[in-house]
Amino acid sequence: MAEPRKPQDHKKKAEKVDPVFSFEHDGETYTFERATDEVLTPGFVRKNRDTDMADLAYLLIESVAGEDVLEVLDNMTFKEHGKVLKRYQDHILGTMGAELGE
Repeated sequence: MAEPRKPQDHKKKAEKVDPVFSFEHDGETYTFERATDEVLTPGFVRKNRDTDMADLAYLLIESVAGEDVLEVLDNMTFKEHGKVLKRYQDHILGTMGAELGE
């Protein structure tokens, strides 16, 4: 007989994620123009399946961010830019309701 499940075996409930990504830079908040889940659909992935992952990430960002926000992203340091991209990756996973490895 299988052992009973313990509380630590249960996954945490997914937190509700705002579908529109925003970030702070130099004391100002920047918000993407479109919701991530508006663009990131199974069709988007299928149509771009042969695209390099870095190209796919920037294609998605360019589809949702807006010109003003892209300008801010383009002028960040690599360290700042990397932090925002990491947060956006987490945002994407939360929007999809998935975690790495799922």
